[in-house]
Amino acid sequence: MSILGKVNQINSTAGEINTTVKDIGGSVDTIYTSVIEINQKVKHIGSLGLNIRTSANEINGSARSILGSLSSVLTLVQHIDGTADTITGQAKTALTVTPNILTDFHGIRRNVGGAPPGGHDNSVTGHANGIDCSTLLLGSQFCNK
Repeated sequence: MSILGKVNQINSTAGEINTTVKDIGGSVDTIYTSVIEINQKVKHIGSLGLNIRTSANEINGSARSILGSLSSVLTLVQHIDGTADTITGQAKTALTVTPNILTDFHGIRRNVGGAPPGGHDNSVTGHANGIDCSTLLLGSQFCNK
């Protein structure tokens, strides 16, 4: 083969290589465009992730505040429960003591209560009638009043 034939063959091979390089260049451009798009999407996802983190921190703060409030409510409920137990205990004591007080008042009423007209029983009223009806002191003008 002649030099011109060899040069044409090399030129043809170089043309094929050039076409392949251009094809590769086009692929690289496409890949580069895809990488830029992916990078933009990653940045957007990162931004969303930051928003999610901010929201999560806000939710966490709210949850802690709610927990603190519930803790205060629980303390109050426990106090109320203790107070209710005390009141219940005092009511039980009152229910135990009240019948005895009632019995005592029956006795007091009996001791203070009125004597039959003209009577002089052992009650305070009976003794008062006995004094009022004393003929030695006043005659019988105040008897049975």
